[in-house]
Amino acid sequence: DVAVELDNGRLGVWFETAMTGEAVEGLVARIRTILVTAGVPSFFVVAAPNIPRKPGGKVDSAKLRTLPQFADAV
Repeated sequence: DVAVELDNGRLGVWFETAMTGEAVEGLVARIRTILVTAGVPSFFVVAAPNIPRKPGGKVDSAKLRTLPQFADAV
C-alpha cells in the first residue's frame, strides 16, 4: 500500500512494508531514484508498517504525519 501527498511543499511518499534494515533502505533508494529521475524537486520517503485509513477506506492524512519517520528527504 502507498500514500502520496503534499506536505509543506514537499511530496511525501509513505509505503507499507514489513521489511526492515537494508531491505527497506533498498526500497527507499529505488523510490528516491524514480522521484529524482522524474524531476521531483523536494520530497521525502517513509517506510511504515501500515498506511492509516479512515473507516471509509481513504488515507488518514493526519495520522500519516504522526508516523515515526525513517525518511530519506531531499
